[in-house]
Amino acid sequence: MRRNKKIRYLEGDGYWLLKGSRLRLSDGPHGIRKETPQGTLQATCFPTASALACSWDEKLVELVGESLATECIASDVDVLLGPGVNLQRHPACGRNFEYFGEDPLLSGKMAAAYIRGVQSKNVAATLKHFALNSQETDRFLSESVVDERALRELYLMPFEIAVRESNPWAVMTSYNRFEGRNAGENKRLLDILRYEWKYDGCVVSDWGSVENRVLGLEAGMDLEMPGGSSPSAGEIKKAYRRGQLDEELIDRALANIKKLEDRAGGVKRLSRLGHYSVAVDVARECMVLLKNDDDLLPLSSTESVFLAGAIDEAQIQGLGSSKVEPLVTNTPLRQWRDSQYSHCLEQPDHASVCLYFANLPPDAEGYDRLSLELSLEDKVAIDCLKNAGHALVLIVQTGAPIALGDVRADAVLLMNYAGEGAYEALQSIIYGIHSPSGRLCATWTERRTDVASDPYFPSQDLQAQYRESIYVGYRYHTTFGKSVAFPFGYGLTYGEFRYEKIDAELMSGNVFMTVRVTNTGQRKAKEVVQAYVSFPDSSLLRPFCELKAWAKVELEPQESRDVVLKIPRDRLMTYTAQGEKKYESGVYYFLAGSNARDLPLIASAELSDRRGGDRVIDVPDDLTVERLRERHLLFAGLEESKNIPDIYKTMDRPVTQEEFEQLLGRKVPKPITPQGVHAPLHAIRGPLRSLFLKIALKRADAMPGDRDMNRHTVLNMPLRALARLSDGILSPGLLKLIVFLSLRGPYRVKRKRKLEG
Repeated sequence: MRRNKKIRYLEGDGYWLLKGSRLRLSDGPHGIRKETPQGTLQATCFPTASALACSWDEKLVELVGESLATECIASDVDVLLGPGVNLQRHPACGRNFEYFGEDPLLSGKMAAAYIRGVQSKNVAATLKHFALNSQETDRFLSESVVDERALRELYLMPFEIAVRESNPWAVMTSYNRFEGRNAGENKRLLDILRYEWKYDGCVVSDWGSVENRVLGLEAGMDLEMPGGSSPSAGEIKKAYRRGQLDEELIDRALANIKKLEDRAGGVKRLSRLGHYSVAVDVARECMVLLKNDDDLLPLSSTESVFLAGAIDEAQIQGLGSSKVEPLVTNTPLRQWRDSQYSHCLEQPDHASVCLYFANLPPDAEGYDRLSLELSLEDKVAIDCLKNAGHALVLIVQTGAPIALGDVRADAVLLMNYAGEGAYEALQSIIYGIHSPSGRLCATWTERRTDVASDPYFPSQDLQAQYRESIYVGYRYHTTFGKSVAFPFGYGLTYGEFRYEKIDAELMSGNVFMTVRVTNTGQRKAKEVVQAYVSFPDSSLLRPFCELKAWAKVELEPQESRDVVLKIPRDRLMTYTAQGEKKYESGVYYFLAGSNARDLPLIASAELSDRRGGDRVIDVPDDLTVERLRERHLLFAGLEESKNIPDIYKTMDRPVTQEEFEQLLGRKVPKPITPQGVHAPLHAIRGPLRSLFLKIALKRADAMPGDRDMNRHTVLNMPLRALARLSDGILSPGLLKLIVFLSLRGPYRVKRKRKLEG
């Protein structure tokens, strides 16, 4: 193949196709969003990733992946853009609903299950957004600054687990910058992916994220999306002619794209759209009962209830590129009207129980939440209903934690964004046909300010400093004894579970915990048995406990079961400040229970970094989790040579930049003001501003997806990205003219002289 033809094949053919290939790509991840000239095609809308994670059920998530693959085949789609596996660093991130929560192990295992399901039918899954994409504010321009241990143990670990366990056929880079480079052009990040994790698939850019195509090729980014109007081909040819680019890099990228075509182009069986029953079953497993005073739930099927709040709209998914046109549309009001529960009333006169659906603004790609609280209208309405003497069930539909405060609800049920089967699944929970079995994938705090990263979220001056380091979510709250509304892993059922006994056994370097659990209630129910590890004598800065294993089991009333949890040896390893993996010798404590704050059983073992030195040891009778936490806070094993600021041993105030720099071992780079083609569209000034904005907004309105989100995105998009997404309307020459006239040309000079005068 001639060189120029090779270069043309390194970018897409428009938004959803590849040049010289029959492969078609489609947005995901919780449904197929296939765009056609006639509009977006309908498909099954499954629960979003943050809902799936609340199931704590890998087999269930794999089933969702298989169902999505079936719908891809029916829609003639070969590459699905999902799953997203960025951590929920802060509950205000607008795109949290597309991610699997705050814990890297849970996130990685859920993503791996999803990918296995999708690729089992020869459809490619795309793991995204690699990496450190934890906010939507200034996502095209912001630089993420993070210490090495937080990078490795938190933000890269979900990607590593998914890559090693499921080998996604494509990985998508993120918009943000890291260590001075765009993530898709950052050789260090992509070398970790390629060489440390042995990834052999195709690396694709996020749409419009490319800054320097030549640097991207050198770093290991194979495919630029979208294509058709990008100046990248010219940039690559120029670099080759000047001897700045080896043709071997072009061949490497082309080979990885060809590998994607071969894998996703395999034989596929005839398939169909429509998996409503699967969507209902999955939604039911994802709902989390947070509060149930006096066992208000479940309700009797003859109970007189009325619906209030957001009852005539479907809050089943977030907004943005993932928004699905569901095959089945429903609302709470329609579900109750059309169901067997004929005692539903819309007026409260003779009803004893109110189902109140909170009216929360939707989570969305492109911007972060401004508030985590219920609206004033919801609070007033709930108070009025309670003052009238009604029992009230608050139903929350959201993609990430909110701060409920002192809301006067007798029961609280988190639906999450549960997809098109949400309201049928909800009825089965409300009326006790099934017991709720979801558990939180992220901590719910009492206030926004209780989140460790809140003082630094979102980015300031286009720089996101992760000063909280390893203290994300429950790692912060459990270490320093911070009270929360609902802890990580929490969820009620209609059963009652008692943790009775724990035993530890060592085999082949792995730890096996046997936990005896009994359902002491009167109903069949499911429990998620969770295992955490604590190592208080570590020479490194560690949180008090970290999730290492779990199992979801269903027990009949009065049934007991011994649940075996395996903790592989490599899951106990950590990283040094230099990014090297390390296994520390010493006494490890294994804590078992129902959530991160309720861990009644403790086992321990002395483990060695040398084979053959491991042994199980007895736990003192008077040792409790609280005493173990107090011992951890002494940080007795922490080496003084680590030069860790004292603030990371207390976290009793925000971390200063000087303290963060001490942890980093280097100065935080000075924020860079975007110039020229890197400046956002809203930075344009001068007499041509209104014309440029009018053209850009018209283009935004023609883009697929949500109109408001597209407009917001376009206004905050760098000019270089806007040009690559413009289908040739904004040519390189026109872009240079805009920069000259509106950003650094005659208008700016004239304005400067006027100001000086």
